[in-house]
Amino acid sequence: MSTSQLKHWTGQFGKTYTDRNNLGVQGMQDLAKKNFGHSQSQLYRQLFQGIRINTVLEVGCNVGYQLGILKKLKPNYQLTGVEPQAYALKLARKNYPQITFVKGNIFNLPFPDNSFDLVFTKGVLIHIHPQDLLRGLKEIHRVSKHFIAGLEYYAQRHTQVKYRGHQSLLWKSNFQRQYLNQFPQLKVIRSRLLEFSPQIYGRKGLFEQHFLLKKVNL
Repeated sequence: MSTSQLKHWTGQFGKTYTDRNNLGVQGMQDLAKKNFGHSQSQLYRQLFQGIRINTVLEVGCNVGYQLGILKKLKPNYQLTGVEPQAYALKLARKNYPQITFVKGNIFNLPFPDNSFDLVFTKGVLIHIHPQDLLRGLKEIHRVSKHFIAGLEYYAQRHTQVKYRGHQSLLWKSNFQRQYLNQFPQLKVIRSRLLEFSPQIYGRKGLFEQHFLLKKVNL
């Protein structure tokens, strides 16, 4: 499946994004600290505390910084990233040879059912057109054995945001609710809204939603 959004992210627009966000693991830690008052590793520790997992997949991993943070936090995790952009994949494999990186996209994840204890996204669902979102959520649900997590921009309903001068490239939403509406066997383990620093962004009311869901038998 190809969409206009995927064409942007796998083309020059996506390469420019990758170069612009080439911050490294420490840069990502510092960015989270600036935004929310906690490093990214602290945020993951809070989100995943108390669950027993071994295999983890990040969908839309770009150059792998989030997985790099998780590797430092939990060295025993078996980590895999899937990414559609060839340029980002090349950098990820160079920077993190101990992590597995696979070319693919959210609409056709190249893994069998129930392949990973945890599947998560960070800032990926926001870039999927609302009419295509369900297909991506179904794929994440399919390859997850136990847990699904998301760290995504939040709004009460789908809200399009102009991004880098483009329309139809970013939507805020309640992605936790999108999952629960489609998959009644999911249970909320942890959920919270984190407000971006008003001092940094100049206004209040900008949130990132962090949620952890578990598959349960009904």
